Amino acid sequence: MYLIRLLLIAFSLFACATGTYGQRQNIQNYTSRNGLADQIVNFAFQDKDGYIWFATQSGVTIYNGNTFEDFVPSEELKGIDAVCLTQTSDGAIWIGTNTDGVFRYDYSKLTHYTTKSGLPSEVIRSFYVDQAGKLWAATESGVAYFEKSHWTKFEDTEKKLNDGALSIAQTVNGNYWFGTQGHGLISYNSKSFSYHETAVVDTYIFSLKNIGNTLYIGTTSEGLHSYSNGVFSKIDNPDIDNAWISNIIAYKDGIAIISSNG
Repeated sequence: MYLIRLLLIAFSLFACATGTYGQRQNIQNYTSRNGLADQIVNFAFQDKDGYIWFATQSGVTIYNGNTFEDFVPSEELKGIDAVCLTQTSDGAIWIGTNTDGVFRYDYSKLTHYTTKSGLPSEVIRSFYVDQAGKLWAATESGVAYFEKSHWTKFEDTEKKLNDGALSIAQTVNGNYWFGTQGHGLISYNSKSFSYHETAVVDTYIFSLKNIGNTLYIGTTSEGLHSYSNGVFSKIDNPDIDNAWISNIIAYKDGIAIISSNG
């Protein structure tokens, strides 16, 4: 699994909606010297109160706009390899790890979920909160959703998700899309599955983001693609043509991406 050295260092804008590429933001470089738990940052997100959370290889760090602080409400979280973060509508913070499953923090207690709780694997790749507010997890051994204090495994007809899922998204029509490890894209319309293994050259789909009527598709070696009106397209730009796209974010009238080279 590839890692991001630091979110803000690798941040490049590609305003796809306007056709303007390569615009650079004014970037501030933060490292462990500033208080990050580790130099290797796997993921970052901003919670509903405006705090920025960093999932690092050696734990979770919170940035309040001025200072960094390690998030260690319990010894269980000390030094964990955190890979993804999200927040659900009840305000709870969810932490996905590379070896220790999922943690949920509701500001009063920390709950730990493992395969004994229904997760297909304790190697978590990403989270997704769908249109109904349901939390999903992509793991090394498949997909699961959280409901009634328990994780339930979600399987496709051909059980290809069991070989590993990397990303999840939902389009405006309610269809679910799953990025896999080696099987490309799988979609589900609540009745049946469709398999799009050859729709994108790279079959490792690391990131997915639906914005408006377009699904953006980030690969591990073939850059950025899109799906709109039933058509898959490669977004051609020399800066990212062969890049690993680790995250896709809605940004003003276009998108921002985080890549390993670009």
